[in-house]
Parts: sequence; C-alpha cells; structure tokens
Amino acid sequence: MYGSKLIELLRTFSKKELREFSSFLSSPFFNRKKELVHLFALIRKEAPEFPPQKIDKHRLFQRIHPDTPFDEKICRHHMSQLLKLAEQYIGTEAIQSKNHILEFHLLDSYIDRNVDKNFRFIYSKAEKKLDDSVSRDSEYYHQRYLLKSLAAKRFNNKKVRKNDSSLQEQMDALDTYYLATKLKYTCQAINNQGILSGEYTLKLTGEIVQLISGGDYSSHPAIHLYHQLYLLLTTEEAEYFKSMKSLLVSHVEYFSVEEVREIYFIVINFCIRQLRKSNATFYLSELYALYTQGISSGILLENGFISPWTFKNVVKTGLRLERFVDTENFISDYRHQIKEEFRSDAYHYNMADLYYYKGENDKALEHLIHVEFTDIYYILGTKLMTLKIYHETDEDEALMSLLLSFRTYLTRNKLLADNIRRTYLNFINCLQKITRGDRDVN
Repeated sequence: MYGSKLIELLRTFSKKELREFSSFLSSPFFNRKKELVHLFALIRKEAPEFPPQKIDKHRLFQRIHPDTPFDEKICRHHMSQLLKLAEQYIGTEAIQSKNHILEFHLLDSYIDRNVDKNFRFIYSKAEKKLDDSVSRDSEYYHQRYLLKSLAAKRFNNKKVRKNDSSLQEQMDALDTYYLATKLKYTCQAINNQGILSGEYTLKLTGEIVQLISGGDYSSHPAIHLYHQLYLLLTTEEAEYFKSMKSLLVSHVEYFSVEEVREIYFIVINFCIRQLRKSNATFYLSELYALYTQGISSGILLENGFISPWTFKNVVKTGLRLERFVDTENFISDYRHQIKEEFRSDAYHYNMADLYYYKGENDKALEHLIHVEFTDIYYILGTKLMTLKIYHETDEDEALMSLLLSFRTYLTRNKLLADNIRRTYLNFINCLQKITRGDRDVN
C-alpha cells in the first residue's frame, strides 16, 4: 500500500482535510460501505508519515476482515474505492470553494426544471456579483460568458418569437473572453520560447492583434494589458516597455496576485534578454526597479516567501549596478523571508557575492565556507566564485586542486543538463590555460 496512488494523495491532506474526509466517508449520501470507513480510520492514524510497516496491506486487511484470509483482489478494490472517494471529496471541496460554479450549475438546473422565478433571483445575484467585482482578468470574462450563455439558453427554451439581447451578449462575452485568454497564452508562449527550447504554433495571432489594434479595448484591462505586453515582446520597442511599466501600476487591481506575479516575471525575463543582447545599463536599472518594486509590494512573494533564486537575482542586479549599500540592506532585510531550508545558504552565498564585488575576498571566502549546498546551483556558484578568488589572489595550488575536483564533479554528476555542464567545463579549460600561461611567463 505504501507508494500507492491512494497514499500519495493522502500525504497532501492537511489535518483539517483528513478530518473532513472522515466525515465525508461517514455520510451515506457518498458512501455506504463501513469497511472503507474502517480502512481510512486505520490509515489516518499513521498520518502524515504513513510508515510502510504500519500501512502494510496484509496487516490492514486482517484488521478489517479478521475472519477472512487475505484476498489481493478485495484489498485492491477497497483501495480503489477509497481513492475514488478521496478524489470526489477534493472535487467537491474545489467546487464549493468557487461559488460561481455552484451558481452556474444551479441556474442550468433551474432552466431544465423550468423554475423561472428561482432562476431570475439567482441570475440577478450572480450578475450583480460580477458587476461589483474589481477583477477584470480572463477568468472574469469567462464567468461573464458562462452567465450570458445561461441567459441565452433560458430564452431559447422559452421558444418566444421576439428579439432578445441575450444571444448578442453571449457572443460579445465570448469574444472578450477569447481575445483576453488568447493574448495571455500567446505572451506566455513567447516568454517560454525565450527561456526553454522548442517552438509554439501561434495560430491566428496576427489576425487577433490586427483586430485589437483597429479597435478600442482600453475598457477591457486584460485585453489592453496583454496586447501591450505582446507588442513589447515582439517589437522590443522602448515605448511599449514604458507602457507596460505604467500598466503594472494602474492595472494591478484588476488581476489576481498570481497573475500579476506571472506578468512581472515575463517583463523581468524580457529585461534579462535585453541585457544579454546589449548589456545596456538602462535595462539593468529597470530590472532592479522591477525586482525591488515587486518584492516591496509583495507581488513577487509566494505565500509570504521570496524564492531563493529571485533573492539571488536581486542581489546580482544590485551588485552589477554597484549599489552595495542597498544590496547589503536588502540581504539583511529580506533574508528571513526565504524558506528556512534555503535561508542559510542564500544568506551566506549572497553575502559572499557582495564582498567579492567589493574586492574583499577574505570576507567572501569566510561566507562561502558556510554554504552547505542545499541546491546544485549553490554548489556550482560557490565553486565558481572560489575559483575566481583563488585566481585573483594568485593561490595557484589551491586553484589547480579545485579545478581538478570541480572537473571531476561536473563529469560525474548526472543531474546537470549537458549545456550547463559544457559551460562550466569551458570555463575550467580557459582558466587552466590562463593559469599555465601566467606560470610560463613567470
């Protein structure tokens, strides 16, 4: 049973969810099999570790069916049924957490049952809730489309021979939802193409952009913002970058924090690509501003935490701008907002980087000693920085020893992507040649 799909799912349950699922199982509306209630009660006692010896299928079967010899088929059937019920519980909770889904299903049922008074009451509430909502993201337009579709269905079911606005409203809502969503996914695809290998087929993109460019969609924040973002990504013109900076301030209230964070990272990645092309100080300053603005506003934080890689990128950007005091303050102020398992390594590595940029190599090495390698990229970064310090301080013996061990590490490590391995091996080869050349001259 250990390692089964059932146990893997139950591992994700919180204490509250385990308790609620127990009540869910005990409800005859969902489950009438007492052996499943008993089985879950036994499994639940072993949460959250679920040690293999405690949830052995033979042991659990004997507890549930004390007078029956172990039967593999019955055991698998119990597990399968319990898994389906756990999935049903998750689905039910997900629907209940999104009231609009329940409302839409209820409205659809009222149409089928021809309960018009009830329909009009719930429809009016749902429409007012949408109108009062500040959100104007693609999900908002999706909900409006679904609501107008229900209004059109109700009108069609009545078979009344007169004009009605519901069909037109349904089509308009669909257009708005499609344009907003299509532009959003297109921008995501273009961003991914700049980071990952592979290409996306962007169908109808030219026609959609031409349509939007010829109309006024400023009253639809999602369309307006993603249109400007698309133009920035495809033309790389400064006017669209300026426009996006403005929209990130003025339109933030219309989107969820998760979506704003995603947009921020797309613009951040754009800046990084521009730096790789031209190394322009303008985009370096803009990148630093995006990072610091996003972190201070909480947008780039996930559940209150900063990603250690975002933390590292902020530090590296600040150092390249030689904003040493600001960078040191940032490390000090935000180190505690990194998850605990990464906190120590992130602090010491980035402090080492700060001192390395300031030319205080001894202090940099002191911090590098404390990096415990919670991630492979800390290993690579620490070795690389140490090599640079050894080279700059003419510590030839230590340098050659580390070059040798680093080469061995890169060659044997199977987790590294080939392009990353080649990059570091090329650096090692160049540094060895330079070091040997210096020795020959001396």
